[in-house]
Amino acid sequence: MERKMEEFLEILGIPEDERTFILGIEPSLPEKYRRLKEEFKAAGVKFSALERDSLTLTPFERFDREARDRVERISKFFFIEIPQGIQIKEPIPVCCFTEVPAPGNHYLNLKVGSGSRATVVIGSTVPRFHGEDEVLSCLEVDIGDSSELNLVILNSFRKNQEVKPLVRGFTGDGAKVRINVVNLLNGRSHKSDYRFFAGSRVDLHLNVISFARNSDVIEDSYRVSLEGRKSNALLSVRGISRDMSYQKHLAVIEAGPESQGSTGIADTAGYLLQDESRFEVWPSLIVKNDDIHLDHQAYVGHIPEETVEYLRSRGFRRELAMFLIVHSMIEPLKRDLPNRFQKEIEVIARLLVENKLPEI
Repeated sequence: MERKMEEFLEILGIPEDERTFILGIEPSLPEKYRRLKEEFKAAGVKFSALERDSLTLTPFERFDREARDRVERISKFFFIEIPQGIQIKEPIPVCCFTEVPAPGNHYLNLKVGSGSRATVVIGSTVPRFHGEDEVLSCLEVDIGDSSELNLVILNSFRKNQEVKPLVRGFTGDGAKVRINVVNLLNGRSHKSDYRFFAGSRVDLHLNVISFARNSDVIEDSYRVSLEGRKSNALLSVRGISRDMSYQKHLAVIEAGPESQGSTGIADTAGYLLQDESRFEVWPSLIVKNDDIHLDHQAYVGHIPEETVEYLRSRGFRRELAMFLIVHSMIEPLKRDLPNRFQKEIEVIARLLVENKLPEI
């Protein structure tokens, strides 16, 4: 098993020092991440961890009761604060810092100050081969006015884990936000709940790429609420299912009473690689004022056989032809990912189509 995992990591292009950490050969993170963290601290980024009895704020105070109830069962709380008016050029890999561990049964608060720009990565495309079971439990995101945030959430878990991520975010006026969620599962149950609230003149894209195989069960809910004027929301879901897997995605855009002049699109699509797979998409629009333009579209089905045959007539193998079609569907959604993860997800998609992904 470890040999297959090592070969898989090599195919993904993961550096050798990181491979040894993922495989449990080296217990400590590569030195480059410790240096990187010090650079972030020098730029003003704050990392902290607190126990429940040391909290000075109420998690999810502005959000729904479900989120607040979930926090009652959590004892460890982690915080990342990016101050106002700074630009962080390198992606911040949350899981590579000791004070902020890999996604686990924790609460993580990410705060981006007004006028700042940053890319933050939570999770990885491959879980650690040895170590504790890790799940993203609660994430709260506070995005300041006129800031730019590219948030990447990579959900990759070992076999037979049941995970229920709960994510809430609030976006200040004039912000530009890209939220990129990638589900990479392996015989697991995944039920996530994402909700983002946008102020005025916000440009918000929530992109979801979801892979399922074996007996994976994915039941996700994604909601964007437009609460201010002249904002734009694009909610896109793309999924690929094979074997006996099941996916269900609820994609909701809500236009509140004060969202005059705003626009939104809920765009959902999925490919079934086998007849036994199931894939459901439920795009939904909620409109609470007349000066709004919302739209939705959905497609679920097998990869078009005529397109496969056309590519085969041009000399492509059947598996490669199917991958090219799948890649054309997910490619627009992975453009906002750091280059490294674009390449890794492309490899995983190809292996999924060819049914060569290893068991983890």
